[in-house]
Amino acid sequence: MMPRTREQKMTGKSDGKPIRIAIVGTHSAGKTTLAKAITERLDLPYIEGDITRKVVKNVFFKEGPLDLTEAEYWELQLRILANQMIMETNHPEFVSDGATIMHTLYLGCTLNLTRDDPAYMGFHNLCIKSARESYSHVISASGDTHGRRWFQTSGCRLQKFH
Repeated sequence: MMPRTREQKMTGKSDGKPIRIAIVGTHSAGKTTLAKAITERLDLPYIEGDITRKVVKNVFFKEGPLDLTEAEYWELQLRILANQMIMETNHPEFVSDGATIMHTLYLGCTLNLTRDDPAYMGFHNLCIKSARESYSHVISASGDTHGRRWFQTSGCRLQKFH
């Protein structure tokens, strides 16, 4: 076996699989900062995962997500999820400061939804399926145990970063 080059060690590209990194964590945990640093280091495209404020302002014409009705919040999460999936589909490799699975957490926690709700479970299953197919690596920027448990069940490699 040939030794790996410095570039292969830095990027992990020696196995021929695309690098698709999602950074997850709580608000203000440094996801964007970390994603942009990794993007620069590995020369990969950056995907902005948190477009919540933009969608709330430009689509719903409201100040923040807490001003939305339940129906609007569902629509918000669907729009953000669709945008994330489109962006990830358009790039064979990327670093994202968010992940599709986070939308099931936000929706469930904000609207107090449970696994008894068929609509929520359909959304949840879509998010899980997308996460399994989309990411080669998931990095937790906050050590969030609730989010970590969800990712471990999704089949993604999870790495903690504090």
